[in-house]
Amino acid sequence: MRTIIKNEKGLTLIELLGAIAIFGIVITVIFSFFSFGANGYQKGEMMVRLQNEANRIMTALTVAYYSEGNFTVESGDENGDGRADITLNGAVISDTTLLYSLSPEEITSNDEPVELVLTVTDLMNPAEAITLKTYLRSVRNHAISNP
Repeated sequence: MRTIIKNEKGLTLIELLGAIAIFGIVITVIFSFFSFGANGYQKGEMMVRLQNEANRIMTALTVAYYSEGNFTVESGDENGDGRADITLNGAVISDTTLLYSLSPEEITSNDEPVELVLTVTDLMNPAEAITLKTYLRSVRNHAISNP
């Protein structure tokens, strides 16, 4: 007599395809999560870079205002790269990978308060920009009298 041995320990093709499909879905969700996190990190890093650059430029302008009383900001293409460079009293203070907009471009006296508006934009991603606005109070030299 012939005996048939049944071995039911293996996987069917349908079970194997189902496991592969579920594994693919899980991997896709994990990859999407990490990709979203990496994009958010890059955007945050760029915004911090723009903020730091705007603070650096604004600090240089504030120091020039309070120490010298006047300054001129030129925004011309000094090095021939096709973008405007910010030059403060003859010294280039701009970064070559960023685009700047400043108002006003010239202050002739620190006797009157002035509003400075600076916008810094990333050249690689023009949608990323930061604008700083500050008021510089007037500096008036008054004689101090001792009673």
